[in-house]
Amino acid sequence: MTDTETLAFVLVGGVGERLLPLTNHRAKPAIPIAGTQRVIDYVVSNIWNSKIRNVILPTQHLPGSLNRQIKLGHSARFGVSAEQYIDDSPPIPPKGRDLGRYHGTANAIAQHASLIRKEAPDVVFVFGGDHVYMMDYRHFERFHLEHDADLTIMAVKWLVSAASRYGVLEVDREGRVIGFEEKPKNPRPLPEDPEHCLVSMGNYAWRYRPLLEELASDAAKEPVDDDRDRREPDRYTRQDFGRNVIPSTLRNPARRVFACDFSQFLVKGAAEKERGYWRDIGTIESYYDTNMELRATEPAINLYNSHWPIYTHVESGLPAKFIHSSTRIVDSLVANGVIVSGATVERSILSMVGKVEDGARILDSLILGQNVIGAGAQIWRAIVDKWVTVTPGETIGLDHEKDVARGFTLVDGGHEIKIEMLRDGYRCSDACITVVPRAYDFTR
Repeated sequence: MTDTETLAFVLVGGVGERLLPLTNHRAKPAIPIAGTQRVIDYVVSNIWNSKIRNVILPTQHLPGSLNRQIKLGHSARFGVSAEQYIDDSPPIPPKGRDLGRYHGTANAIAQHASLIRKEAPDVVFVFGGDHVYMMDYRHFERFHLEHDADLTIMAVKWLVSAASRYGVLEVDREGRVIGFEEKPKNPRPLPEDPEHCLVSMGNYAWRYRPLLEELASDAAKEPVDDDRDRREPDRYTRQDFGRNVIPSTLRNPARRVFACDFSQFLVKGAAEKERGYWRDIGTIESYYDTNMELRATEPAINLYNSHWPIYTHVESGLPAKFIHSSTRIVDSLVANGVIVSGATVERSILSMVGKVEDGARILDSLILGQNVIGAGAQIWRAIVDKWVTVTPGETIGLDHEKDVARGFTLVDGGHEIKIEMLRDGYRCSDACITVVPRAYDFTR
């Protein structure tokens, strides 16, 4: 594969509504994870480690912190030249307007059609920017070329009960895709495994000509923001890859579309237990659970794998510091610049730069950076966003009605909990997660 020319797009422009309030001030791929990283670091590191050197990120929603992470954490390795680059690319303004907009994931790529046509790569990759996993994309590339595919979809086995928010694939024995449903209410299981189905990871490998043809076909349809595109797919579109372009490609009998099983591959240095590990950071609960998997005593993937490093921008060069013999830190990740003084931290992640004062207790929680946790404060199953100072003796996650009344977001069983529900007798489960928004003022 050394002579193959590639171009990669990373889709990073989505609003991330299911992650509110964490996406009120940042793009979804820029959300901190595992203490020192951002979610975007995983796909960009996979790209670099896979020797892909031409990368475009079509940015849109609140791109500031994302652009900064790319500039400080990744740009120096890629450099700036015609042969090797990583560029953020905002939407092109229509004539006579100051601002442009990407109207969907397909439109984000379509606005770069002239670049694709000019470079004429052997493979055009399209990756999602909000997933946590490790993969050598050279395996993906090899599978795509060996199957002489117009489009290859990277896929992973998933529980049917949890697959409704993904695109679900149906394949024949050769691996050719013969059916696709975007976010079905009743996902179709695998014939040989009724508890699992095959879901799209949102990663695609294309021949560039079929890609441009399918994008042009989609652009010729009338854009809508309702369900008319499902009823009349040849007339209407939401300009979305999974919802519109992939089904349209499958309806074309001339197209060769295959699914590549992600679980076939391991990156160098990975253990067998890491096979098939992929997480979509799409909801508060999936974000929380993924962080907890990464901080575990035996984490789901090895963050210390020197053969497949996850590169990032480290915000502080200061060391972490633990003061007093009463300090207790168990099964946790503590990032640079954090000072813990006489406090208890269990099964939690403390991100860059902060202080946890005497007698405070942080259990099963994510503290996202630049925080002060005052003396005696109690935090349980919470996500505390950046620049929050928790006053001494305060509690988070223990009194749900109090937390909702303060404007915190509570998520339980996939649902946001409202104050009326609690006053009507609803009782949150032990899995409830409390989210404190950025820069919340406990003194107000």
